[in-house]
Amino acid sequence: MIIQYETYKKLLSQLNPVFPEKGDLLGGKNEIITCFEKDKSIVTTISNQYIPNVNYLNMILSHWDNTCTEFYGIVHTHPYAQEKLSSDDVKYIYTIMQAMPRTISSLYFPIVTDANKMISYKISLKDNSIQIMNDSVSLI
Repeated sequence: MIIQYETYKKLLSQLNPVFPEKGDLLGGKNEIITCFEKDKSIVTTISNQYIPNVNYLNMILSHWDNTCTEFYGIVHTHPYAQEKLSSDDVKYIYTIMQAMPRTISSLYFPIVTDANKMISYKISLKDNSIQIMNDSVSLI
């Protein structure tokens, strides 16, 4: 995952202090993440569960289409330095990837932990199979 340094710093700052679970859309151009949009998440009484506000996020994606900003994935927070995707995360990722146009072959689903650290996962669709791989975070 390639992300602009300033975008990375703003994203971590906006997500700190880490309150599980909240998330943001990731966008950019030319395979570089250059922007994000804070999700106005649905409030839930279940702790440690990120439930995206799909209507709001779809509105942002429509706006991005008009500005030629590409959708690159969703970042969300995890508590207590939990650096692995949860089973709910994986289910959500599968749902998103199956809904994507076939022109989108990969997305990123990084996690920000309470250690102010970002762990990236690259999700690829290959031969109708979804693959989840650890990915490095490269700052430019």
